[in-house]
Amino acid sequence: MRLKTKWVGGLAGMALSFGMVLPAQAELSASTRAELAPPIVALMPIVLNNEQALGLDAKQKAFFADWVKKMPPRRESVEHHLAELRIELRHVLLDGGTRDQRDHLVQQIGAETAHLVMMRSLCVETLREQLTAEQFKKVVAMYRQGQH
Repeated sequence: MRLKTKWVGGLAGMALSFGMVLPAQAELSASTRAELAPPIVALMPIVLNNEQALGLDAKQKAFFADWVKKMPPRRESVEHHLAELRIELRHVLLDGGTRDQRDHLVQQIGAETAHLVMMRSLCVETLREQLTAEQFKKVVAMYRQGQH
């Protein structure tokens, strides 16, 4: 009975962590994007699409232009890896893989999911550091109004 409880708890934890995965970008195929859940929050597109309304200065614009060159490829790499792990787990489950294989993949998926959540939270933290308090409030208000 104890083993069954651990299994159910593990599945519940896995389901919760899958719900926190960030979305794949257009570079991922439709089937691969289906492997990922929607983002918790995505503020950077609002900033990039509203530079003038937010009154970004030259330094801020340069920072965000550089950020967009560097960070999306990093995130997309993690997203690709996560999607591949989920596909591999599906094969293990459907093809009768061992419990050790499954458990190992579940642990990897959990770690990559946490990595993506941390990346997104660091993105928001970076926005807080680069924008004025008033600019950040505007971005949040736009997000809450559905302008994302």
